[in-house]
Amino acid sequence: MELKEILTNYRAAEKISQRELARRCGLSNSLISILEMGVNPQTGKEMNPDMDTLKKIADGMGITMQSLFLQIGESGYVDLRGTFTEDEYRLISAYRLASNEIRSAALTMLEDSAAKKKDTEASAI
Repeated sequence: MELKEILTNYRAAEKISQRELARRCGLSNSLISILEMGVNPQTGKEMNPDMDTLKKIADGMGITMQSLFLQIGESGYVDLRGTFTEDEYRLISAYRLASNEIRSAALTMLEDSAAKKKDTEASAI
């Protein structure tokens, strides 16, 4: 199923407007409208949201990213090109090859580092 169908079906089931869905997702009403059309009106090209937008949509719908991607399935298409840097692709590849023990240690290290950075940025404000 395509993302545009998922959004329109969700709105119909919830009996909500595009504006309400946008509010729940923390996105603009115009972006929800464009995603439901599936085409960017300025370029005429297929609309492919980035990972941050997909995460906001999943959160707004009260589902996981995994559930959203399962709904999209093989028949739908989400273009992830340009979403990740080369280093991020390398991290994902290495993570997939690592043992569960190494995965856990790496995640802990990265989460600790991110928390420290967030704390540093917050104290600088």
